Amino acid sequence: MLKDCPICESKEGHNAAECIRLSQAAIENLNSPSSLIDDALQRATTWTHYAKHLEENGKEAPALRENSLELEERRLVFEDEGMGLEFREAEGDEPPKIVGYASVFGKLSVPMGFGREKVKRGAFLDSIRDDDVRALWNHDSNLVLGRMKSGTLKLSEDRRGLKVEISPPLNFQFAETIKRGDVDGMSIRFTAQEQKFDNLDKPDETVRTILKAKLTEVSPVTFPAFPDTAVAMRSVETWREANRLDLGEVRGEALAAELNRLVDARETDARPRSEIVAAMARAAGISVSTVNQIMNGSIICPPLNRLAGLARGLGTSAGRLRTAAERDGCDYDRSASGECELWRGYEERDRRIRLIEIA
Repeated sequence: MLKDCPICESKEGHNAAECIRLSQAAIENLNSPSSLIDDALQRATTWTHYAKHLEENGKEAPALRENSLELEERRLVFEDEGMGLEFREAEGDEPPKIVGYASVFGKLSVPMGFGREKVKRGAFLDSIRDDDVRALWNHDSNLVLGRMKSGTLKLSEDRRGLKVEISPPLNFQFAETIKRGDVDGMSIRFTAQEQKFDNLDKPDETVRTILKAKLTEVSPVTFPAFPDTAVAMRSVETWREANRLDLGEVRGEALAAELNRLVDARETDARPRSEIVAAMARAAGISVSTVNQIMNGSIICPPLNRLAGLARGLGTSAGRLRTAAERDGCDYDRSASGECELWRGYEERDRRIRLIEIA
């Protein structure tokens, strides 16, 4: 259950129309540029909760607009006839062109570590209309092939995918490599602005659908390698955790309350709260972001060595923190290392967060 949800907390209950109105208003507020909720996990958890209220009343929830956009890259080799990269010689007044598709709609990708991915038709329409996308050779900014603003790059959507038409510079030096089929792949760089996930509770069957994306670049590429999915994997893990949180399976409320009580009790400590939290993070060997999530109850069951570090940072006993965590349902006797199975997945994500904080 989501804290402060007016629908769940109402003792009298709400009729369907009121549930729909409140849920749509909550999601509209999330998608507003002035939204006060900027933590990715909290945004995903809030959206998941109100989306379920809408689903229960026969309504589809508006997509959550992503507020922390990171650049992603996808490379594609086409197996479908008529969609591969092609070099067309000049005809009359028409200059030579490179044509092909840079993305396919509705088709599941190869397994990508978190599941599979597909792009919904219409995902690129706003970007095609509004953005000054470039075409590069092998993502090399020194080798510009075309640009939307100058008319030397044309992008469009049809029923099959994102169609690309590039008018390269005269005496384009790589034309022969495309004609011979040496280079037959295309790549796009984009940020996902709206997305949805299906089967989050089944990692092998999880499907990420990109609903809206901002294009930065398209490129013919020599090596259509396995895609870089780090950004997508972070996003999927956030939504998986949000799904678990909304189901009530993961709450660290007792541990969070004890940690906050201990921090607030340090009346003789002149340091700001942020510095105390940073000291706890250093002592526990985890990121500040993860400490904050433990203290707001979003992360449950830190391993015993992490609890001991948090305790050292606070100058208190690790036993008190373990007792609080066990009230949340953590069973530290399941493994010799004292690592609860619910902590699984946090460590790798935390490593990435620490790298960002160090940078």
